[in-house]
Amino acid sequence: RQPSFEGSLTHARGPNRRHSGCSSRGRAQSLGRSAEARRARTAQHGTVNFVEMPKRKTGERPKKANYKKPVSKGGHNEPPPNPVVDAIAYLDAWCAREKGGDWKFNKTRQVYLLRHAYDEDVLPKEHFKKLVRYIAVLPEGPARGKTIEQALVLHDDARSVLKQTKDTAPGAIAVGDASPDEKRLAVVRKRAKKLLKALGAAGRPLSDDEQD
Repeated sequence: RQPSFEGSLTHARGPNRRHSGCSSRGRAQSLGRSAEARRARTAQHGTVNFVEMPKRKTGERPKKANYKKPVSKGGHNEPPPNPVVDAIAYLDAWCAREKGGDWKFNKTRQVYLLRHAYDEDVLPKEHFKKLVRYIAVLPEGPARGKTIEQALVLHDDARSVLKQTKDTAPGAIAVGDASPDEKRLAVVRKRAKKLLKALGAAGRPLSDDEQD
């Protein structure tokens, strides 16, 4: 006798239904064991928070960390360096070295002093006297030779110009009616003569007319 359609369907669904139930219970037991394992790991190591790293485009290089230059303690209110003040302080320190002062040779300061030795605005009279003492002990070398050469040229040029002025307007400088340029040239000539004397004679003796 052929089995009915219902019997066949019931017979076909029965094993599948039992298999499906076993699978569900197995998954539940597996999930339960996984949850217990996670709780055990958390109790042992604590909760771990994973930070999501930013995604980088293909071919993009990682950015370098921004480096900020440290700001000096004085901030941006520090005054700019003043070469005149620095040169005079260098000269004062040289004069104080005999009394145990702290002085160190600085070529930049020396060049500045020699270059502006004839300028009263940069090097007043009291500081020029110190410079004469400084130059008098300059060692033999390029600095001493250039100083002598410069003093000779400036002395001769100033003397020539002042002589022409004296011939054109006799007594103008003596009575104080000289122009600012003539006064400046007189200072240059006088200082050049003192520097040449301090350096020991200027490479050539001064004439009687130059000695006055």
